[in-house]
Amino acid sequence: MTGKSSRNQRTIMNHYKSTFREGEKRFLHQRQFIHLLCKDAFNQFMEMGFPTTRTEAWRSTNVSSLVKIPFTLPNGEGGTINKKFLDPYLLQNSHRIVIINGKISSTLSDFDRLSDSVTIQSLSAAIQESPELLERHLGKYANFVEHPFVALNSAFLSDGLFLLIKRGQTIEVPIHLIFLSAPSKQNTIFHWRNLILTDKESNVTLIEHYIGSEGCRYFSNGVTEIVSEENATLQHIKIQQESHDSYHISTTQIQQMTNSQISSHHITIGANLTRNDVNVVLSGEGTNCSVNGLTLSKEKQHMDNHTMIEHVKPNCISRELYKGIYDDHSHGVFNGRIIVHKNAQKTDAKQTNRNLILSTNAKANSNPQLEIHADDVKCSHGSSTGELDEEALFYLRSRGINLNEAIKILINGFANEVIDRINVTPLKDRLNHLLLEWLSTNRSKT
Repeated sequence: MTGKSSRNQRTIMNHYKSTFREGEKRFLHQRQFIHLLCKDAFNQFMEMGFPTTRTEAWRSTNVSSLVKIPFTLPNGEGGTINKKFLDPYLLQNSHRIVIINGKISSTLSDFDRLSDSVTIQSLSAAIQESPELLERHLGKYANFVEHPFVALNSAFLSDGLFLLIKRGQTIEVPIHLIFLSAPSKQNTIFHWRNLILTDKESNVTLIEHYIGSEGCRYFSNGVTEIVSEENATLQHIKIQQESHDSYHISTTQIQQMTNSQISSHHITIGANLTRNDVNVVLSGEGTNCSVNGLTLSKEKQHMDNHTMIEHVKPNCISRELYKGIYDDHSHGVFNGRIIVHKNAQKTDAKQTNRNLILSTNAKANSNPQLEIHADDVKCSHGSSTGELDEEALFYLRSRGINLNEAIKILINGFANEVIDRINVTPLKDRLNHLLLEWLSTNRSKT
C-alpha cells in the first residue's frame, strides 16, 4: 500500500470509527445480542480495514475510490419519492414492499392481501417482538469475520426487513421488494439488512430489486440472509439497477435445510462498481439449488461476481450458470467456487461461466474452482470468454438481416439462456425489455 493509500485508509477508518461511536446510543434500546453483534462486527472491521488488490479475494476489484469518500448514514427517516418514479419498476400481479432509505413506505407498499400467511416487519420491530427467533438467525450465516463489507454492514445494523413465510403456506404471486435510495445532496451509505425465513413446506417467489436516482452518488452495502427450512421451495431473484454513479456491494447468504429447493437468479445492470457475493450452504440431505447470473456492463463499469456453493450433506444437487456481456471499457470478474465436504457423498454439481466481449477495450476475468473432499461425486466446471460468433453473424446477414440487428439477435439469444430460467412471465418480459433497451444504447454497436 502506498503512502497516500495508507493515509486515505487511516482517514476513512477514523471517519467510520467516529460515526460508530456517535451512534452507540442506539444500543440503549436494542437487545443485548444486537449490541454484541454490532460491537464484534465493528471491531472486526477495524482490524481488517478495507480490502486492497493485495487481498486475494479482491485482487481483481479495486475499491480505493470508496476509501476516498466519507459516506454518511441516512438521517434515520424514510425518504420521500414521487410514485411516478417507481412506475417503470413496478410489476403487475405482485405483492409490493417498498423500502426507502431503509424504512418501509406504507404509502407505496401494497401487501395487504398476504394476510396471515406471511410476517412482514421492519427488522427493528422484529427484534423487539420476536427476539428469540431473531437471535437464532440474524448474523448467524453471513460471515463478517472474513468479509470486511459484511462486517461494516453488521456494525451499523439498525433496521431493515424481516420476512417470514409461515409453515405450509404457498404464496401464489411474487413478493416484490423494492429498495430505493432516495435523492440526497450528501454521499450516503445504506447498510441494507434483510432476514428472510421460509418455513417448512412453504413455497414463494421473492424479487429483491435495488434502484436509485441517476446523478446521485451513494453506496449500497447490503446483506441478505435467507434460510430455507425442510421441504421449502423458494425462487429468489435479485435485480441490481442502481444509479450509474453509485457503488453496490452485497452479500446474499443462503442456508438450505433437508429437501429444500432453491433457484436464485442475479441480474446486474447498474452502478459504477459492483461486487456481488452469493453463498449457498446445502446443509441438509436431498437439497437442490440452482444459482444463475446475468451481467450487462458498458462504459467504465466494473462488475465482480463471487459465488460459493458448499455441499455439506450427501445426495445434493447444484447447478450454476453465470453469463456476462461486456462493452466499451467495462470489466467483469467471475470467481466461482464449489466445495464438496468429506461427508457429502453422491454430490452432483455443475458450474458454467460464459462471457461475451463486445469491445476491444472490455475484458473479463474468470476463475471457476472445484474443491472436492469426497470420493463418490459427479462434479464439473467450465469457462469461456470470446467475441460474437462470426459464422452465426454471416448466416444471419446472408438472410437479409443487417449487421446491427444480427448482433442484437445473437446477444439476445446469449442472455436469454439465463432469463428463461426465471419462472415469472411478467418479469421475464421486463428483463427482455431491459436487455433491448441496453442494446439500443450500446455505443459500440449501434
